[in-house]
Amino acid sequence: MEQIKFSWIFNKKSVYCDLRNEVHTCFMKERDSVRPQNNQEGKLKKQQKNSVVNKQSLSLVGNTIDSIDVRLSYKIVELFSEGLYASPNKAVEELVANSFDAGARKVLVLLSKDLHGQDASIAVIDDGEGMNAAGLKQHWLIGVSGKRKEHPLPNGRQQIGKFGIGKLATYVLSNQLTHVSKRGGKYFATSMNYADIDQRVGKEIEPKTPMKIPLHQPTEAEVMELLRPWTETAAFKTSGMKLFGKGSPKSWTVTLMSSLKDKVHDIRPGHLEWVLRTAMPLRPDFEVWMNDKKLAPSKQGKGVLKEWVLGKDLIELPKPASKEIEISEDKSVDSADPKRF
Repeated sequence: MEQIKFSWIFNKKSVYCDLRNEVHTCFMKERDSVRPQNNQEGKLKKQQKNSVVNKQSLSLVGNTIDSIDVRLSYKIVELFSEGLYASPNKAVEELVANSFDAGARKVLVLLSKDLHGQDASIAVIDDGEGMNAAGLKQHWLIGVSGKRKEHPLPNGRQQIGKFGIGKLATYVLSNQLTHVSKRGGKYFATSMNYADIDQRVGKEIEPKTPMKIPLHQPTEAEVMELLRPWTETAAFKTSGMKLFGKGSPKSWTVTLMSSLKDKVHDIRPGHLEWVLRTAMPLRPDFEVWMNDKKLAPSKQGKGVLKEWVLGKDLIELPKPASKEIEISEDKSVDSADPKRF
């Protein structure tokens, strides 16, 4: 006779039984909950629990080569994240802006189909300059942006982020923030558990003792396995993004938000797409994908509203124009010809 296992609740206790060859073996166990549970449900719960652990341990691969001191209090996170980035759409937009600042030519935003799911995640992948050990340490200096000191600027761009607080936008959406980055032929990974910050209920803006985030240096094989749930999706392949092997960029960064908070349920893909399209700069060396769709800047296709001649109508260029542009005049060309300037 096939073994049968089942359970039920009796007097607030779980009763578990095995039926084998007509011999019934039962035992009782105290329960905190009185909800009945069968074997399939228990197996599902175990799988869900393991998946959560895996998500929260995303960067726990490779050798631990150092640690990063993060001076971050719950108060400062609350002030900046839930104030400046209260909208979940703006939080994702900030990550895309960070990719632009890093000189990325392509950015891919991957959202789980079911953001209510236990394994739901949001990933932002770019082919920018990437971060090594020093870069990740700089990244977690709250209120300090290393972008000011970069010379030359990535792809001749005028940086957007200036205050080093953009990463706090992720607090609105997730409990776990993981960075996996490639630079200089090596891979680096860190993971921040925001729950650790929530436990710091002190009122000080800067805590007296820093949190320490382990800094890992995994192998390529470990990173490939770690990122497989995202790199094997149809959306990733459709975007043409490539992280490993021939034709892949020399540097890149993957930002993963997992253990998502309830705020993520406010995300509406259509509205998020509009936010990203509106925020995108109109330039040929930068493209954004959301899942399997390439987004076109909202400014594209608007037609010519007005024309200015550089050097004649415009003498000084406002930001974000590059400071390296110089104005010159060719007096041998007719003054009515725009090519004179």
